[in-house]
Amino acid sequence: MSLISRPSVVGGALAGEMMLALPPKVRERVDHFFRTHQLWLTKILKRGVARGEFELPAPAPKVARFIFGALLVKRTTDDPSQLNDVIAVMKLQLAAR
Repeated sequence: MSLISRPSVVGGALAGEMMLALPPKVRERVDHFFRTHQLWLTKILKRGVARGEFELPAPAPKVARFIFGALLVKRTTDDPSQLNDVIAVMKLQLAAR
């Protein structure tokens, strides 16, 4: 699978350079990509809370950023331990409720 067909990898790679060298139009598109995906994940989390499927340890937007950040690090480093650590923390938080 090429990088072009894996937008989160391209997004992660671009985010690292975003403040340094990308033209304004490209920065806007990368920013839109991240905001769109964070909003999607926030909606999923809110829906789960509303359905009584789980409680969150923090507001849904913060949890979404937490998860999304771990996903990006995992994708850009190809290190699954990054995501596994986040999953373990989330399980502990959810079990404590």
